[in-house]
Amino acid sequence: MRNTMRNRMRNRMRTAPFGGTMRGCRAVAILLGLSLSLGLCVGCAPVKPPPSPGAAPEPPEFRGRSEQALPGAQTAQGGSCVLRPLKDVPRQRWDAVGMRMVAGELQAQVTPSHHLSYRPPAQECVLETLTLGEATAVVHYNPLEKGSSTLLYRIELTRPGGSRSEVLVLYSGIASFVSGQPLFHVSEERDGLIAWYAMYSSEPSYAVIVELLRQIASGSARPLMSVRWPPGAKKPQIVSFDRQRLK
Repeated sequence: MRNTMRNRMRNRMRTAPFGGTMRGCRAVAILLGLSLSLGLCVGCAPVKPPPSPGAAPEPPEFRGRSEQALPGAQTAQGGSCVLRPLKDVPRQRWDAVGMRMVAGELQAQVTPSHHLSYRPPAQECVLETLTLGEATAVVHYNPLEKGSSTLLYRIELTRPGGSRSEVLVLYSGIASFVSGQPLFHVSEERDGLIAWYAMYSSEPSYAVIVELLRQIASGSARPLMSVRWPPGAKKPQIVSFDRQRLK
């Protein structure tokens, strides 16, 4: 049943034109909600039972002896900001189905905010401040959480002249379920334009994100897709779609 549902949603995303794809995302989101209620979402973390009264709190899963904390990086609770060690080399994804699904999540929001939404992060912390040429980046990190849309990195990017934008690295449980493999995506929101620069089939390392951030800050990065959602419009407008790289 799980594979049948996934294949139906995947085929719809592959064959529908851009307009149909965006309109169909609400139906896909509803189907995903049904799959979640039936326990069919392979990309979502299992729901843990509430702790017993008086039981000691469980330590965060991302902390371990092999992890390294950056000096001076603190969480809102005063603890160290620790990067989770990664074993896999991140692989970029170039499938148009995944990209359309990620972009379609913007319109599928129950309450359109004209911004990419994600679940409030549980342990977001300031990792460090980077100097990228003439730009400055304040990097926020949140250990990986599984869900329909969750935050991994949030970067406040300030360019010369004071121009500001926000770069997000998100995990999409919806697109992961439809495509059958994990999907992380990197986007920048700047002056009302949302541009996606990369997708990965496993959690991208911090070094990979920093290198991509340098390219975004310098203007040398080329987006896979970009959309704009004008105020009052019922759906986002597709500004660009890289047909050469997305297959």
